[in-house]
Amino acid sequence: MGATGQANLEKQVAMQPTERFRLGRLSEMFLAVVCLQLHEEGVLNLDDRLSDWLPAELDQQIPQSRSITIRQLLNHTSGLPDLEADSFGQAVAADPTYRWRIPELLDFMLDRESGKPRGSFSYSTANYLLLQLVLEQATGSTLTEMLQSRIIKPLELKNTFVEFSSKQPFAQGYQDWNRDGTAENVTQPLLNTGLGLGGNALISNGPDLIRFLQALFFENTLLELSCLSRLPCATKLSFCQEHSQTNFSRPASG
Repeated sequence: MGATGQANLEKQVAMQPTERFRLGRLSEMFLAVVCLQLHEEGVLNLDDRLSDWLPAELDQQIPQSRSITIRQLLNHTSGLPDLEADSFGQAVAADPTYRWRIPELLDFMLDRESGKPRGSFSYSTANYLLLQLVLEQATGSTLTEMLQSRIIKPLELKNTFVEFSSKQPFAQGYQDWNRDGTAENVTQPLLNTGLGLGGNALISNGPDLIRFLQALFFENTLLELSCLSRLPCATKLSFCQEHSQTNFSRPASG
């Protein structure tokens, strides 16, 4: 296994094969595995309605909650709109280190039309934010606790964790956030675009990802083979998609 590039441009630190980095959308695979494990255990059903699991106050925030199923959250067929990037980018720029909560992030999504009917694929960050809330309600555990007990500890993933749950360092991320033609470090100082939540929650490295994929697809130690076929095609395709260090938004205009 090799590596190329820089883990820190300012200090000219070369990227190492074992470097930790933000997983971006690859985090969805971990949440999907936990969801399917709970389905195997009979804790929840993929055809349960979102309204069956959401707290009442959040249920009222989502008019479609009685129609959307957990299965549709998993495979991005809920019809929910994605983040309104410009207005969210302005909110982040106003307070870059603010620790966002899921209901606050949903405020930037749920009042918009998605343009896609329910049942057809349309990627939305809202799906895995809501899935996190469902899983936490179903288990009575936080996302960090679920992933630790069900995936990270059993597989001995030493370099995988939910962002903010550990102080272990990881590769810096860069983006032209100000649209001035220069890539700024958006990791230190922190530019928080909803880090540590939903389908963009995790930090990991190459060896840990290989171990996770071996257990999932070759050893069948995380899911029964019959349940593996329900793993959303969106999470499989995300291997071929680019995912940014800054997760939920593009730069704010202005």
